[in-house]
Amino acid sequence: IACIHQGYELYGSDRSFAESVAALRAAFPSADIEVVLPRGGPIVQILEPHATRIVFEPLWVLRRQAIARLATIEMARLPVAVLRAWRRLRDCDLTYVNTSIVADYALAARLLPDKAVLHIHEIPEGAMRRILVGLMHWSHADLIFNSRATRAAFGEPRSARSHVVYNGVAGPPAAEAMTYDGK
Repeated sequence: IACIHQGYELYGSDRSFAESVAALRAAFPSADIEVVLPRGGPIVQILEPHATRIVFEPLWVLRRQAIARLATIEMARLPVAVLRAWRRLRDCDLTYVNTSIVADYALAARLLPDKAVLHIHEIPEGAMRRILVGLMHWSHADLIFNSRATRAAFGEPRSARSHVVYNGVAGPPAAEAMTYDGK
């Protein structure tokens, strides 16, 4: 099982990804789970107990602020990125991609759609919405949405299954007692 994530911090999407990896480990305790991140960061520590290995490699991530660079300079790197993603899809029984913006894996999923699951957490706007909706539908991969609103924004795919799985990131263990009495 390969688990792909564009982040390396500990924001909400990072924590949600870590929960998904932990759930995969619980469901498949003897599985070889490889986590792919763009670089090291705080998320690595919470992934280590659940991953067989964590690798760092470039991902072709669609971000609004980088779209001009991706459409020009970075376009030359896209075929290599898609080939790398395709190889991982081919070699794994399942590839879980934790967002709609990891374009190399969404593109490669078209070639092996039965091996890819794309987990969509965001509702994009404007031109980015058209790009991502088109990419998700074109991929033919199974889609997981974090809400009915996200599913509605992307539309029901005709060529794949889709499911709504609400984010289940736990909050703090308990609130701290108030020590300030208002005086």
